[in-house]
Amino acid sequence: MKKSTLLLLLLLVSFMGVKAQDIKVTGKVTEATSGQPVESASIVIKGKTRGVTTNANGEFSIVAKQGAILVVTSIGYEKKEVTVTDAGISVSLVKTDNTLADVVVIGYGTQRKSSVTSAIATVKGEQLLKRPIASTSMALQGLVPGMVVQQGSGQPGADGGSIIIRGYGSITGSSTPLIIVDGVEGGSLNDIDPNVIESISVLKDAASTAIYGVRGTNGVILIKTKRGQSGKTSIAFNSFMSKQKPTNFPELLSAVDNMILNNEAVTNVNPLAPLPYPQALIDLYKTSAADNLSVFNTDWKGLVLQNNGLMQNHNIIISGGSEKVNFLASGTYLNQQGLIANNSFNKYDLRLNGDVNITRKIKFSTDLYYTKSTNIQPAGMAPTEIIQRAISMAKNFPGKFGDLMYGDAGQSNKINPIGAAEASGINHAETPTISLRFAFTAELLKNLNLEAAYNTRSSYTE
Repeated sequence: MKKSTLLLLLLLVSFMGVKAQDIKVTGKVTEATSGQPVESASIVIKGKTRGVTTNANGEFSIVAKQGAILVVTSIGYEKKEVTVTDAGISVSLVKTDNTLADVVVIGYGTQRKSSVTSAIATVKGEQLLKRPIASTSMALQGLVPGMVVQQGSGQPGADGGSIIIRGYGSITGSSTPLIIVDGVEGGSLNDIDPNVIESISVLKDAASTAIYGVRGTNGVILIKTKRGQSGKTSIAFNSFMSKQKPTNFPELLSAVDNMILNNEAVTNVNPLAPLPYPQALIDLYKTSAADNLSVFNTDWKGLVLQNNGLMQNHNIIISGGSEKVNFLASGTYLNQQGLIANNSFNKYDLRLNGDVNITRKIKFSTDLYYTKSTNIQPAGMAPTEIIQRAISMAKNFPGKFGDLMYGDAGQSNKINPIGAAEASGINHAETPTISLRFAFTAELLKNLNLEAAYNTRSSYTE
C-alpha cells in the first residue's frame, strides 16, 4: 500500500513538472478592423522583464510557461492580455482614441504626444477634410493653440492665410514659419493638397525647433503625407461644392440723398462756394424715374459682382501594395470662381508616393508631385480695387448703358469699375510646380536609422 501511494505521488509530481515546463509560443498580431499585421508590437510575459517584438508580418516567437499571461502593446493600440494555452496564439489589437498616446513628428524622429503637448500641436488630415476650403493654411485656422491664421483676401488663388506662431519674431523681417514636407524644406503650405495630408505637427518652442537653427525661429510646420498600405487596393473619392457670396457691404445713399449731402458738405466748408448739384437736378431726380440717360440709379454692386462665386474640389486616391511594395496615387481638381467677371482660379494636383522594402531593414521611397495653377483676373485693375470702388460709387453716377458701353462713373479720370472688370483685358498667369524626392532608409541599430535623400523642386510663373 505504501509503495502504491509513493508511486502515485511520484507520478503526480512528474505530471506537474511536465505541465509547468517552458514551451515555445509562436503567434501573430493583427489590427482588429483591417486584419493587417502590426509591426514592432511588444509582447512581454506579465511580471517578467523578458519580451519580444513582432516582425514586419506581425509574427513573434517567445518561450513561456503554459498558463502564463502575455501582455501585448503597440503605439496607437489598446493593451491586450492573452493567456498561453498552447503553442499558437493570434492577437487582434484595437486602435485607441486616446490622442495623448499618438505619435507626433518632430525634427529628429517621433515622440508620444503626451511628452510634448506644450511644445507641439498635431492636426490630423481628417480634420482638414471637414472644411470645404481652397487653401490648406485657412483649413488650419483655430485648430492649433498659439498659432494665428489671418486671411487678407477672399480673391481666388490669393485667399490663403498668413501664419504666425506665438507672436511676431521680427519687426521688419518675415515671421513666416519654416515648412517641411516629408523631410523636404521649402514651398508653400497652400501647395500641398489637404486630401493627401496624413498629419501636421507644429513645433512652437525653441527646444523643439532647435535642430533647424535660425530657420526655425518663427516655428516649424512638419507635414506628413499619406503612404500606401499593404493589402487590397483601395479607392477613395472626396468631393465638395460651395458658393461664396459677399457679406457686410455698406448700404449706399440714394441718388437724391447723395446730392443733397454733397451740397451740404460744400456749404459747410464755404457758404459762398458753388454747389456741385443744382436744385433743379435734385428736383428732377425726385420727380422722375431713373432712365439711365438723364436720371441714374446705378446699382454698382449688382453690376460688378456678377460672377457666381462657385467653388468645387474633387479628389481621388488609389492606394495599396504588398509586403514588399506600397503605393499611393492622388489626383485633385480645384476650380474657384470669383465674385467679379474674368476672375477665377484653377488648380490640378498629381501625387505619387511609393515605398519598396528591399530588405527587412532597408527601404527605398520615392515621391513625385506635380501641380499646375491658373489664375485669371482683369488686367486693367486689381479685383480688390474694383470691389472697393463698386461699394463706394454714388448711385447718381453713370455706370453702364449697354454691352461694352460704359459711363465715366462721375470720375475725372473716367475709371469705371464695371468696365475694368468686364472689358479691360485679361491677365492669365500659369504656375507649374514639380517636385521629386528619392530616399534610402537603413536601420543600423535598434532606434538608430540612417537616411540618404535627394530632392529637386522646380516652379515658375508665366
